[in-house]
Amino acid sequence: MDVIGAGQRDAHTRKVRSEALLSAWGVPINPALPTLESETNTRLRPVAEIVSRVLALCYVALLGQPDNAFALDFLDQRYDIQPKLTANERVLATKHPLTQVERDDASWRYEAMGVLLWILGALRELPDPVDEIDARMLVALIKPHTESDLIASAKPRQLAHIVDAADVHYRCLWAVRDAHLHGRPSAGNLNPMVVSQRLYAFNWAIQYQNRPWDDVIIDT
Repeated sequence: MDVIGAGQRDAHTRKVRSEALLSAWGVPINPALPTLESETNTRLRPVAEIVSRVLALCYVALLGQPDNAFALDFLDQRYDIQPKLTANERVLATKHPLTQVERDDASWRYEAMGVLLWILGALRELPDPVDEIDARMLVALIKPHTESDLIASAKPRQLAHIVDAADVHYRCLWAVRDAHLHGRPSAGNLNPMVVSQRLYAFNWAIQYQNRPWDDVIIDT
């Protein structure tokens, strides 16, 4: 007797599909990892909230780059960035100078920004998690537009496709953490920082455990 609900069956199918993709990439899989919530039980954050986060992430990422004063001023004046920053981001934005570790961490936020732009339909394709996103291209996607334009022109992807991508990155995260734990190179040439930053953004966007940005968790 088939006692699996439709939502659970969708989630199981997604898990199998993700594992097949990882295997094709040469990435180890953990069959014991649970399924993610089906799209029928998932709620995407509102478009305006995602756009606001995109702009804040762009600002934070620019904090990690040298000679960034002009770009930061431009963003702040065009998009009223300060109210969009979280408590942790405001601390980072007011600290001078940043350590190299802080600069590096800030720069990785381009990966999270790219995920959100992909969700909004502004970024055509999300590269496989072996490649970093082109930061200049991301900035170019938003620079000509007002915040209102970005909201009005957004064409969010189907929730099923968003959860598909989140599921893949969730299983990739297990692989890179397992490789680190056992002192092995990251399998399938996965970039651990790319994987973790992207999953962070996915979990926020699909409201995993309903946590605000500073408190998002990425667990396996």
